[in-house]
Amino acid sequence: MCVFGQYMVEILEYTELDGYRAVAHCDATAANFGSDISTFLFGMNSVGCALPTEPPLACSDVEKPRLNSTSQCVVDFAVVSRGNCSFSEKVA
Repeated sequence: MCVFGQYMVEILEYTELDGYRAVAHCDATAANFGSDISTFLFGMNSVGCALPTEPPLACSDVEKPRLNSTSQCVVDFAVVSRGNCSFSEKVA
């Protein structure tokens, strides 16, 4: 089953004083491929580290940023801006 919808995604950062705080908000649209979004939203894989891509627009091959040794991420998500090339170029 494929569910189409518009979603608001928050990128959270943990701070010692305040716990988690939102550092970015973005609108996301479900795709017509991959896992079912309703399963993803409530699963353990929906929590992970949001990582910027290099180059930021991802219109060519991207590299995963180097992480410091304290990273505890099990799941990584690429944060890619819209624009400058087609979606199919970004995910190729």
